[in-house]
Amino acid sequence: MSLQKMKEKLKKYRKENILLSSHVLKRCVQRKISPKTIVESILRPSGLTEVIEELISKTESKYKLVFQLSNARNLALIVAMNDRIEVITAWIMINKWEKKVRRYGGI
Repeated sequence: MSLQKMKEKLKKYRKENILLSSHVLKRCVQRKISPKTIVESILRPSGLTEVIEELISKTESKYKLVFQLSNARNLALIVAMNDRIEVITAWIMINKWEKKVRRYGGI
């Protein structure tokens, strides 16, 4: 799915349609990520910079969504989407580290 199509798709969801799994809530505490930041990023998809799709079934798809939080940090989310969005996990990506990993063949 293209970046623009995903942004349009995300705009159709409301806060009530976003579910945070127990796993992601644990990771939020460990990784010092506010659940509010996750929900706001989904509801305001203008910061969306990357979409990677993985088909699960005919009724549900799984995506990696990357949102730019600042010039130095991105928020990566793994989500399952159908009539709602279930956030499976989340982590912060430090752009400086990410560039080094890509440069030396880690990703």
